[in-house]
Amino acid sequence: MKKFEICEEMNILREYLSGHHIDWVDALSREEEYWMCRTRFIYKGAGWSVIHGFGSYGGFSHVGKDRGLLELMSNKVDEGEPVGFLKAADIIKYIEEA
Repeated sequence: MKKFEICEEMNILREYLSGHHIDWVDALSREEEYWMCRTRFIYKGAGWSVIHGFGSYGGFSHVGKDRGLLELMSNKVDEGEPVGFLKAADIIKYIEEA
């Protein structure tokens, strides 16, 4: 079983959001080994969801090492399709370009 912990990239993103007065919600789930850390927020009229955990693009699976990276979904980015294997700096760039 994998121990739940918020990855460094998610902490960096949350610090950025708070520092720029962008309200965000911690919507994590701690279901055994299938946990998922979620950060959700509204910005520029769009919903943004950033995840890291079991099965996320950049997270971990039963057979793979946790890469500690993030997956982003927003209709302001890539036509609303998930974009994965991102660092906080990549997501911050998307936010600033929105």
